[in-house]
Amino acid sequence: MEASKETNILVIGYGNPARCDDGVGEYVAKRLLSEDIGIDILTLQELGPELCEDISGCELIFFVDAGIEQEEPFLIREITPKYKTPIFSHHITPEMLLAITEELYKTKPKSYLVSIKGYNFDFGFELTETARQNSEKAIEKIKEICMNWQLQKR
Repeated sequence: MEASKETNILVIGYGNPARCDDGVGEYVAKRLLSEDIGIDILTLQELGPELCEDISGCELIFFVDAGIEQEEPFLIREITPKYKTPIFSHHITPEMLLAITEELYKTKPKSYLVSIKGYNFDFGFELTETARQNSEKAIEKIKEICMNWQLQKR
């Protein structure tokens, strides 16, 4: 899923929506898309190097995924490019994508990792109520960061 490329802000929601709370990335992305706040959206199950071209055209990026080992309902932290050889070929981190993008396209967008606490990762398509509430709180913070970013660009 992708919205039109009309802005310089991209939200990438990733994870497996068939594993209950692992679908919070897709949930957040779809909710933000429905709000029509002037951002572009991508949803996918896992990150891959083919995203570098999309990332290269943006100035502000949010990577949204489920968190397992965190205490907080959600965390938003700024991330920077950092390449580390993955143990498994299918495990690419947002920081690795940023490093590849910087190397290939000579661009370094401001980027955040949004980690939303998940509770149930069994098979199923429904988020737990607590994960949904955590997602809503994260959505409000993402919207605030986007609004401040857009105001600074004027």
